[in-house]
Amino acid sequence: MLPGGSVGGGIVGHAAAFAANAGGEFARGLAQGRAAALELDRRLRQEQRFAALAAGAPELDIVVWKVNAEDPQRASKMAQQIFAACATRDLHLALVQLPLCWFQLSDFEEKGVEAGPVTCLRSVLMKPEHGAWLDRIWERLTAASVEVGENRGDGEMIDVTKENVLIRKGNCSLTILPRLGGKIASILVNDRELLQGPLAPYGPRSRTMSFDAGDASGWDECLPSVADCTVETEAGPASIPDHGDLWRVAWQNRDQGIANREQVPGDAGASSATFRGECFSLPLVLERTVTLAELDGGAGRGWQVRLDYTVTNTGSYPVPWSWSAHPLFRAEAGDCIVLPGSIETLRVEVPEAAGWGVVANG
Repeated sequence: MLPGGSVGGGIVGHAAAFAANAGGEFARGLAQGRAAALELDRRLRQEQRFAALAAGAPELDIVVWKVNAEDPQRASKMAQQIFAACATRDLHLALVQLPLCWFQLSDFEEKGVEAGPVTCLRSVLMKPEHGAWLDRIWERLTAASVEVGENRGDGEMIDVTKENVLIRKGNCSLTILPRLGGKIASILVNDRELLQGPLAPYGPRSRTMSFDAGDASGWDECLPSVADCTVETEAGPASIPDHGDLWRVAWQNRDQGIANREQVPGDAGASSATFRGECFSLPLVLERTVTLAELDGGAGRGWQVRLDYTVTNTGSYPVPWSWSAHPLFRAEAGDCIVLPGSIETLRVEVPEAAGWGVVANG
């Protein structure tokens, strides 16, 4: 059991328990608890689905946050559902009602929402062990939040395919999901799917979840890095999450904002769609144009998919970055990868047990 919260133990009770000896064992335990609370608060402030207290970081070992939603009633309902979903994962938080004005109000003020109370989640990290447990606490909180987010709190499942972009030329089509990191979810040729389908249901992505915790499908883009790392910039160190930022954020149609379901006409020429994704860890924007053209050459009819990329630094200082396309192709027994003759060296990074081999022709 991970006791990430408790019903009792308020601020007054903890403050009264401070030992006179600042270097004693009890004082060290309090310091460790606050260190864990500061780390949890930091993660919450980087997470789009939550909002931490506007006053700043916790002064003791108590962390409180609300769920971001379209109104306080939905935020309260989702907090209660996340509370219950965490309990099924042996993570026990607490619920507390706080004035909405204790959080950032910009989104609600624009909608004219009254600043009444909102039900929030609370965690009391009073034990020295909480620091060591924090990764597990965060994993379970994230999993519970994704579960509730997929369900939207009212039994309505999210169907991201209702918000896709379809490019079609004859018997070839591409499906792009702007809200899921601009993912190319499907490349269909003569009714044969070329990309790997989702291994888990599509769901909301957080800024800190691992790539393996997602759907592991289709074609994503990795920027500012593929591996998680920390880079130094003139603005200070920047933490880059696993597989970068872009697969986690909604992409924008270059001309129209986030696109609803639409079909790019299959005219006599090429069909294309341009979207842009904005990184959050570094001031970088990637713009990608996907173009599908139908070819009618001497070897018969076929199709060509072309992807054109532009990376723009929108900041006032230089930053290091590394980009990679991340397609996951559907593989079947007997499939092979044919490389052009211009390739002189090749490094294959797969486990030996996978049974992949390299065959040289000529």
